[in-house]
Amino acid sequence: MDAKKTGAFIALLRKEKNLKQAELAEELHVSDKAISRWETGKGFPDINTIEDLAAVLDVSIAELFKGERIPQQMTKEESDQIALDWMSFVNEMMHHKKVQNTILGFLAGLVLSVVVFMHLTSPIYINTSSDALKIETLSDGTVVAVLNEKAAGYELSETINPDNEQKETFISCYETGWSKLTKQKNDSVIILGDQDSLNRVYYYPSENADELIYSNTTTEESGGVITLPRLIYNMWIFAGVILSLAGIIACRLAKKKDILIRITMVPVIFTISTVLILFGKFDQVYNAAYYFYGIVLLSIILYILVSYVYSKRRK
Repeated sequence: MDAKKTGAFIALLRKEKNLKQAELAEELHVSDKAISRWETGKGFPDINTIEDLAAVLDVSIAELFKGERIPQQMTKEESDQIALDWMSFVNEMMHHKKVQNTILGFLAGLVLSVVVFMHLTSPIYINTSSDALKIETLSDGTVVAVLNEKAAGYELSETINPDNEQKETFISCYETGWSKLTKQKNDSVIILGDQDSLNRVYYYPSENADELIYSNTTTEESGGVITLPRLIYNMWIFAGVILSLAGIIACRLAKKKDILIRITMVPVIFTISTVLILFGKFDQVYNAAYYFYGIVLLSIILYILVSYVYSKRRK
């Protein structure tokens, strides 16, 4: 089968029917870009479309494969050759479909794997300090935090209080879905500093305010932490929704939609990825970097998957 010959034949028949590419595409429920690919020999109608194409152009499927009108009288050799071409085409299309399904299955599995991995390993913060750790002062004056078995990991940060210019240390402990499943134990000891230089240590996020768990002064007060990552992700979701809606409206109004659709996919997919990664965890978002990498990775995989499906539908 000669794809270019068949394509030229399709173009000839279309013109004989006084049909534009867009009109033929509408009849077959495909894009005009697909018609253009067929007529230039860069593509070929799939099995589900070729029968309708033959009916619209008022030719037989055999004539489409041969790329020319077939006289009523046909030799056995010609008939056999057309049959062989048809069988070869069907086998090729079936192989192509199998490859497509394999790629789609792999990408879908990869998306599911990323989402499951992120949820199994994402921090589930322990809101009660007594469940997470205990503070001890060693004989040499070193202040340490000993994690309890429930804690799978910890996060530590330091800041200077602008009011009194004293160093304040913030510590949080968390478990993960994986640590719950495996029931792994933790015996980590975290060195917080020397008792002479260590001012205050707060545990966050506590059930109410950040809890003061160590102080070398007599002041009994609790501090506060701005959970900036949570605010950032809320803004990202809001901005993603606005950009997605703007892109969808632009796609509906524009004549050449292909580039706009691919651009609009970015905020749409990023917003979907953010929701998938943070689903059920919006009140637990304190680690910006961890979730950011997960969201970007999932967005890339989803973009490849959606672009692949979109490209196949355009043909």
